[in-house]
Amino acid sequence: MKDEAELTHRSLTSVALTALEDHAAQLRRRRRLGTVMQQMEALRNAIESRSGRTQDSALLLREDRQR
Repeated sequence: MKDEAELTHRSLTSVALTALEDHAAQLRRRRRLGTVMQQMEALRNAIESRSGRTQDSALLLREDRQR
């Protein structure tokens, strides 16, 4: 951090605060991803319970759309 502070002409405190903010943001994104993944799984299960499992052709169509 000291080297970065010297290279960017910023105080060591400023560089340390930026690093801590970046780390905190990364932790928030990880937590949010876990929540979103649970929500997506619940939606998948709800769709599957209403319409049943998708056919193999549906999977192939999805793959084609992603290309």
